[in-house]
Order: sequence, then C-alpha cells, then structure tokens
Amino acid sequence: MKYPAYSENVVSLARAYDRADMLCKSGFWYFHYLKEADPQAFGTFENLDDSAWVNHHLEMLEESLGGMRKVLSDLIVQETKPFCSVEIDKNGYVVVPDTIQALLPDFFVDSVYLGELNGPVDRSVMAVRVAEISEGRKAIVYDDDVHFFPHDMPTSFIEIWWRRLISGPGETDTLYPLYLKANVSYGWDCVGIER
Repeated sequence: MKYPAYSENVVSLARAYDRADMLCKSGFWYFHYLKEADPQAFGTFENLDDSAWVNHHLEMLEESLGGMRKVLSDLIVQETKPFCSVEIDKNGYVVVPDTIQALLPDFFVDSVYLGELNGPVDRSVMAVRVAEISEGRKAIVYDDDVHFFPHDMPTSFIEIWWRRLISGPGETDTLYPLYLKANVSYGWDCVGIER
C-alpha cells in the first residue's frame, strides 16, 4: 500500500469540519467589526436583530467544533493505522506524521505560480490553463499557486492530508481556516479565510 485511503464518511466529515471552522472564524471577524463599527445595526439577540441572531448561532456552532474535531481526528488516526501511526495534539488536531508528509509534494518545488500562465483573466480561463499544464494530474489552486499531485495519489488522501499541513503564520498556530472546493477541471480550488 503506497498511500492510505480514507472512507467517504471521513472525507465528508473533514469537508464539513473545514467549512464550519471557516464559517465561524470569518463570521466572528465580520460580526466583531460590525459590533464595533455600528453597535446599533448589530442589535441584540433578545430583539432578534439579524446580525446578533446569526452571531449567536455561530457561537453555538463553534461550541460544537471541538467535539467534531475530536471525532474527525480519531477517525483519521483509525483509518491511517494500517499505514502508520498518527498523534493528536492537546487541542484535538491530528499531527501530520513525517511518513505522510514525505508522500505529499513539496509546496515550493511541485507548484507553479499562476502569473507564469500569463495571469488568467477569469476563473474559466484559469481552469483551462491549469487543466492543460496538469497533464492529467490532480491539482489544487491556492491563491496564486497551483500544486500538483502524483497520478496515483488517491483523492481521499489529498483531501485529508494536504489541508492539514497548512497552519497559521505563527509556529504555535493551529490549522489555518480554509477548505477545498472540488473543481472538475483539475481537482480543487482552495478557499482561505482571506477571500
């Protein structure tokens, strides 16, 4: 077995967790800004003002993320066990083992800067260009870079591990809020919190 494979249940849970985490972090940033800039427009939950009401429900979703992360991490550990062991840190995040990291392409070596494609004008032009240069390989477009994967690398492996390699800018930061969105032309578009 060259790569561990993951069940659709684990991949689906990973997708749901990544999107929920992104929603909470981007929503809290937006509502914090709104509350500071225009407290009257933010309103109150008791009065069912839209912003305060939505913010309250984001808070409830965020409270469930720790449990969701623990279940996801436990399932990743379980399904990776036949291949290698995986540790979970004190916050419930899986730690990418060296064995797994060695299988993933190097971010700096195995990528192409989209500017080298003569700066695609729109998403459809970019999709065609990325599909052309991928030569049938799966690819992830993240910001201005295209990351390529070996032809035989399972989709489930990419979805679980590539995303879990990316943490915040600091050494102690946890996963950077982002998710992979399927793109039939080449693989995925990576959507980060800054978009």
